[in-house]
Amino acid sequence: TKSGEALIEIANTAQPTDIARGINPNGEPYEIAYSVLLIQAINHATEHRAHINVILTHLGVQSPELDAWAYGDAHGLIK
Repeated sequence: TKSGEALIEIANTAQPTDIARGINPNGEPYEIAYSVLLIQAINHATEHRAHINVILTHLGVQSPELDAWAYGDAHGLIK
C-alpha cells in the first residue's frame, strides 16, 4: 500500500529533525515530526494486534504469538 511504502521510506531515510507538512481533512496546515509518524504507526499496529487477541479469546480460540520475538524465532531470525 502507499502508506506502508511511505513509512518504509521514512524509516530508511528520515533524520530526527525531519518534518512532514501537509493539509489536514479540515483544510488546515499541519507539521509533524517524522519520528512521531513512525511511533504512531508502531503503536497503531500494536493496538490492532491487541484487538485481534481479544476477539479470538472471546471466540474461544487461543491467539497465536504475535510479538516480534515469536516472529523472529519462527523465521530463523534469532540465533
